Amino acid sequence: MKTLVLVRHAKSNRDNPFLKDFDRPLSQKGLLDAPMMASRLKNKRIWPDVIVSSEAKRAITTAVLFHQSIDDKDIPFVKDSSLYHAPSAIIMAVFKKYISDFDTVMIVAHNPGITDFLNRYSNLTIDNMPTCGMAICRFDTNLAFDSKPFTLVDFDYPSKI
Repeated sequence: MKTLVLVRHAKSNRDNPFLKDFDRPLSQKGLLDAPMMASRLKNKRIWPDVIVSSEAKRAITTAVLFHQSIDDKDIPFVKDSSLYHAPSAIIMAVFKKYISDFDTVMIVAHNPGITDFLNRYSNLTIDNMPTCGMAICRFDTNLAFDSKPFTLVDFDYPSKI
């Protein structure tokens, strides 16, 4: 079994209408939620062997805040431009790229791709992945990728407290 930790970036700041979408930073709420969710992930004793993030500022900042919470700072941190507003098929391609070398892969990306990914490839059906939400899925290596190979083991988000 392999594990995927799929994280939607934390809440972004939309105060500056002149910023490109790609360059939007996290809001104050996002800056608080990301470390809180990283702590909750750590308490579940699930931690990534690699973190792969969209290159958008809000995703990178979310991923960095998770990475800073890791006791082992040598865990690879990879920026992947294909994850910016990626559809579910691209998220799956990124997962496939890393899963042969790592047991637990964290991907930090965007909606609607994350929601679509979970609905297409897991036993979960959701309307929307909340900002800074985490879906922890186990991947059955005996199943084909065209089936629903992921079993959701945990679904957590900031307002769930």
